[in-house]
Amino acid sequence: MVSSDSFKIRQVVENLISNAIKYKNPGRQNIEVFLQKKGKFILFSCKDRGIGIPKEDFKKVFRKFYRSEKAVELDPSGSGLGLFISKAIVELSGGKIWFKKNKNSGMTFYFTLPF
Repeated sequence: MVSSDSFKIRQVVENLISNAIKYKNPGRQNIEVFLQKKGKFILFSCKDRGIGIPKEDFKKVFRKFYRSEKAVELDPSGSGLGLFISKAIVELSGGKIWFKKNKNSGMTFYFTLPF
């Protein structure tokens, strides 16, 4: 059992999956989602083969209103609040959120919650 607001955690999951779909590369539609128990935590991951995030922007990813130039090109309607809000929800729930650039293309976003 995870002690957290299930509606808010669902919002985080939906945001990460939505971003993976929204910023995919044409022809590369695979998205891998995993949920597993790791000690005293639940680990969620969402791996995509999308456009990725430029390395120079890594420190900005969870900032309010941040959107990379590529992201704006693909979806001009976004607000840049999704990852900012997701980080706040996860941290207020006692977890952590982070990401890694995939070897070939795309990103993997992770978050943990206390179990």
